[in-house]
Amino acid sequence: MAVKLEQVAALALAAFSETVRGAWVAQQQTQARRVLALRGYASGSHPNALTTQMKEALRVKDGDLFPGFTDNYMDIVIQTAVDRCKVDSFDTPDEAGRQWVDDLLRDTRFDGMQTDIVEAAMLDGDTYLLVYYDNEAGRALFSHEPAFDGESGMLVYYESAIARFPSVAMKTWPVGEDQRLTIYRPDRVERYISRQGGTFEPYAEEGQEAVSRWATSNGAPIGLPVFHLVNRKRAGQAWGASDIEQVIPLQNALNRTLYSMIMSEELSAFMIRLAKGFEPPTSVTPGSWLKVGQAETAGGPIVPPQGSEEATALNAIKAESLEQAELAPFLDVARWLKAEISFVSRTPAPELMGGDSSSGEALKQREIGLLGRVRRFQVKAGNVFEDAVRYAARLEGVYGVYAVPPLDDLSCRWESAALRNDTETVANATAVGDRVSKREYLRMVAPVYGWSAEKIEAILVEMDDDSAAAAQLARDTFQPPYGPVEPENDARLAVERSMAAETEEAAA
Repeated sequence: MAVKLEQVAALALAAFSETVRGAWVAQQQTQARRVLALRGYASGSHPNALTTQMKEALRVKDGDLFPGFTDNYMDIVIQTAVDRCKVDSFDTPDEAGRQWVDDLLRDTRFDGMQTDIVEAAMLDGDTYLLVYYDNEAGRALFSHEPAFDGESGMLVYYESAIARFPSVAMKTWPVGEDQRLTIYRPDRVERYISRQGGTFEPYAEEGQEAVSRWATSNGAPIGLPVFHLVNRKRAGQAWGASDIEQVIPLQNALNRTLYSMIMSEELSAFMIRLAKGFEPPTSVTPGSWLKVGQAETAGGPIVPPQGSEEATALNAIKAESLEQAELAPFLDVARWLKAEISFVSRTPAPELMGGDSSSGEALKQREIGLLGRVRRFQVKAGNVFEDAVRYAARLEGVYGVYAVPPLDDLSCRWESAALRNDTETVANATAVGDRVSKREYLRMVAPVYGWSAEKIEAILVEMDDDSAAAAQLARDTFQPPYGPVEPENDARLAVERSMAAETEEAAA
């Protein structure tokens, strides 16, 4: 069910002119069509641009669950980069703050959510992170909200192209035959419903009003709870670009080459045969002889006289197969197109990564472009994640029961996007092991052994316990260099001390 964006704009952007609202609606409708098309390409649903005759020849039927033929490289472009983007931890100097962030990420299942966020941003160009307070959990949590696709998703409005944050956000989604709409503002949250395609009207339910106050106890707005993650932001626009937009034309060309190859292969296996001047029998099978235009007697074939009508008719008879196209040129074109997709998107294609004999350095050189693309994304996404974590702390400070520790110098730390040589990683960490802390050393080798931040902390505690136990054991078993003190020596020493004390008293 398509959402009537004019109604959404009338509610969310009532403070702006009709011209502004109309321009925003037109822009969002275009964005929605674009997002829907991009998602289709990533899933392998590509337009085939085939004529009716071509579809019949290739036996392609409209409406099939998996229509047409596609050599889908769009998902490879996205997933190759997504696989290199994983948040390792959020660092802050305060130990209590670090523990609070770890609890937030655990409770919100951020380890799995971050993959969906990164994939959506790289594919759609834009995606959103919503911070909300969960009364049952008693804390602030995250929710991933995909971009609007015409029926559901998140929309935002920027008052200018250079504005850093949107001024209002709108989330809409279908519920049966109804359409829900929630509008987020810095100081309040508004809820609406459109019943069976009607106009939007305020919506309240048990325990939740149609309009909720979104402010601190002194009336100050908490701020917009929606964070916009923009991938490859376009100059002069608030919206991002998909990582596959530039290579979609190459994907279309690759699909057309695949159609041609399939058709050529079919015609080679099931050749079109030409019969001229006679009706070939249907009983002809491979390896059989086909005789036309001559009658036979016991003495052999009857040859008509030269120049006779029979001879003219016999000369007109022809049986052959139409010449088929070579597959090699199509394969060369397909390889070239795949290489272009790899080059333009900065995604090393699997077949272009080299064989098992390629050195690690050679493989690293092939993925320099991918690493640059991933690292730029990590900087932008890391900033958004940091803003969302700080906002969650502020929100929990307003509605929560317990005090939230300070999050000074919060920094999003990503796992390395580069190909990892485990032996080299451990060797490098060991080389500087005596010049860094135990915690930093463990962080350096953690990717090799799959240690999480919690595992590192547990190892440090265990190391400290072992050190304390070793020190205690050393104290318990320590023997002076001259050997243990004998009991008789104890008595002698006691007498000597007593005599020394008496001497001191007499002298005094």
